[in-house]
Amino acid sequence: MSPTFLPRLDIDPNQYLGGVGVWGALPAIFDTTRFPVEHGVHVHARRAPGRKKDFDGSYGEVHIALPGGSAVITEASATPYVAAAVLGVPVREISCPYCSEQHLDTDRFAVHAHQRHLCVFCGCEFLEAERSVGNPIVITKRALNDASQIRPTTPGLPGPLRIDQTNPALSGGVLIWGSNPAILWTASRDESEGIHVHAFQAGVAEPVVDETYQLVEIDGICLDAKMVRIFMVQQSLPYLSGAVLAVPCPRCNAPHFDDAIPFAVTPHRNHRCTDCLHDFATSAPVVANPLADVLERLYENAGVAGTGKNPLAR
Repeated sequence: MSPTFLPRLDIDPNQYLGGVGVWGALPAIFDTTRFPVEHGVHVHARRAPGRKKDFDGSYGEVHIALPGGSAVITEASATPYVAAAVLGVPVREISCPYCSEQHLDTDRFAVHAHQRHLCVFCGCEFLEAERSVGNPIVITKRALNDASQIRPTTPGLPGPLRIDQTNPALSGGVLIWGSNPAILWTASRDESEGIHVHAFQAGVAEPVVDETYQLVEIDGICLDAKMVRIFMVQQSLPYLSGAVLAVPCPRCNAPHFDDAIPFAVTPHRNHRCTDCLHDFATSAPVVANPLADVLERLYENAGVAGTGKNPLAR
């Protein structure tokens, strides 16, 4: 299915004193709605603090007004930036020394810091002094006076938010994302960290739940916020398709979780259990995230409840 067309948005942060937030729109890790799969550049904006969002949607590109011009955030640079920021990979402005074009690292290269780069414009290889990933969004952030890759956060609502997929009030389906650092954040309050949830009643466009929680439980199954956040990045990387699996330790049966660079984004055979410290090998290179099995079970429950699509269906 080809991505839906997304319009351009022009916005002046000075007109939205309640704050503007801009993110690369990675798809939800759990989606039983009938809505198109999320992509683009996602924007929240409020004209005054505490009021309902005036903008809450995704766009093909966002033009942000500046004195004497504008800064542009595109989907092509926004989504790789989010992947790197979630994993703590250093992101820098890199330009090709041969043709001076700005370099953008995507897919595997967006989450692996490296020194050797290949320019897509002139085809030349070049070497940088520091290991990092290149993304021209760094220039845009600097123009917006928001150069930080990681900023302070505040925990989401404590919860737990308990969702029963057979609940008629939620018959329109559920969307789950992990929180991630905004590309631009102008609100006076800190960003919320946790698990972001949209839940819908069938036939109603406005969600009945639209909030970030520390604890979320669906059909009695608790979701781990870090697993959700890492899985959201993992599923956005085409080269990891089919490689992210639930892997129990063969000695103690504890669920194994590759939760950090490089193992979170590098399929590998050799693993060490963090519970019993047993070293073991898988038959093929994989990345371990217990959420893979959790989502299978939740989609099975959704099928029984008769809600929405199931991207994991075979």
